Amino acid sequence: MKYKNFLKIAGIIIGFIAIVIFMGYLIYVIFFRGDVGPGPGQVNINGVIVNSGELPIANQNVNRPVENVNANTNAGLPVVSPIANGGNTLTNNVADGDIKAAKVIGTNLRFYDKETGKFYQISSDGKIKSLLTEDLFPDAESVEWSPTGNKAIITFPDGTNIVYDFDSKSQITLPKELNEIKFSATGEQLGFEYIDENTNNNFLGVSNVDGTAMRQIELLGDKSSDVEVNWSPTSQMVATFRKTSAGDAQDVFFVGQNGENFKSLEVQGRGFEGIWNNTGTQMIYSTYSATTDYNPELKIADVGGDNTGANTINTGLKTWPSKCAIGGGALYCGVPIGLEKGSGLYPELADSINDNIYRVDLTTGAKTKLATPSNVDGGGYVIDQIYLSPDERILYFTDKTTGELNSIRLK
Repeated sequence: MKYKNFLKIAGIIIGFIAIVIFMGYLIYVIFFRGDVGPGPGQVNINGVIVNSGELPIANQNVNRPVENVNANTNAGLPVVSPIANGGNTLTNNVADGDIKAAKVIGTNLRFYDKETGKFYQISSDGKIKSLLTEDLFPDAESVEWSPTGNKAIITFPDGTNIVYDFDSKSQITLPKELNEIKFSATGEQLGFEYIDENTNNNFLGVSNVDGTAMRQIELLGDKSSDVEVNWSPTSQMVATFRKTSAGDAQDVFFVGQNGENFKSLEVQGRGFEGIWNNTGTQMIYSTYSATTDYNPELKIADVGGDNTGANTINTGLKTWPSKCAIGGGALYCGVPIGLEKGSGLYPELADSINDNIYRVDLTTGAKTKLATPSNVDGGGYVIDQIYLSPDERILYFTDKTTGELNSIRLK
């Protein structure tokens, strides 16, 4: 009996000692020993020990796409072609600033930068930029180049008009009453509207380039808004006068220097705006009406003698001639990508709409989409004015949003 009690007491003591040893080991592991590192064939992933054989191979497809470090970083962006091919075409920046007027002279491009108040010339490759003159013309409102580009009519916000000669670096001041001053096709005359506080004194006139030999062509009265100084390439016609006729039509009269009685051009719609082709045998114009949602529509018509108004072509392009340039037998135009209704009445509605560029054959009217001017990210441009190189390989344009001068390659 005593032996059994001894074994029972010994067992209790041994169990108590085992418990004490186990508890001591737990306290050591928890409070005194560092983290257990991975054993052979194991790795630590974010604090969890796993067998290396259970890890996926790098870039193995585990219900996710494999990352390709050599993938095109422009994936998903529009493809931008370096040469016009009908789609997105890479645009090259020619000049930063606020470019208000430009003219292609030979292989060079001359322009006025309102930001600096200076005139510059850029070589055809865009690499050489040089000042045309050291003289400053701050905040000029408009610039009208002579045909040869050696002179410019510069108008300022206070109404001051000067003719500047880049060859002699000299200038002549013209009367403030002269408006819409433009060089004739030969560059030897000026055409203008003389606008006085008394409308009875208003007239359409011509003069020498220095303002001398000024003479009246037609009295304007209060109709100056319907007259546009628009020299024909032969310098025979000085301006156009639009007059509302029956219904929704207008008659466009051509005003000559010597009271000639030219046949008028009847156009459908209102808001006539026109430019001449290079030979003076065609007028490219736009009008708007209810049938065009009061948006401009570009048309072409013959002008000259009894042929005036013949062979009228409706291009169907919703744009203005001021966004076009004439090439050899073709027209190059910026065409807004979708106009809001009423843009003919309110052209400012198009000021934030990007443009495509079209080529129109002046004989057949066939039109071809040449390009959507784009930057490297596929962003577009709002074209203000277009200029064409003589070989028709480069098309320049000013962007209405930024004021920058840009170019695209056509060939």
